[in-house]
Amino acid sequence: MKHIVLYVKVYGSLLVLNHLANKISLPSILGEFAGELLSLVYAHCIDYRSINQMTHWFQRTDLNLLLNLEGVTEARFLITNYRCFKRIFKTHYLEK
Repeated sequence: MKHIVLYVKVYGSLLVLNHLANKISLPSILGEFAGELLSLVYAHCIDYRSINQMTHWFQRTDLNLLLNLEGVTEARFLITNYRCFKRIFKTHYLEK
């Protein structure tokens, strides 16, 4: 019987990155947007070009399982990034 590989997912390296992030409590530090932010960081660490194609890259991984993310879209990442940077800017530059 022949087996045909239909696709290959990125997995091992994501497990290591996720383990290290959890080891230093990064998800709790990042707060409500931790899943989205960590997925962007992981994508950049593994293949910096994937940032421009997050939805496609997400299909090649099991990040939705690792980070408990559902319904990932490029728009969701853009909105999340905007909200995070707005909060960081407000916290670090406007409230001093």
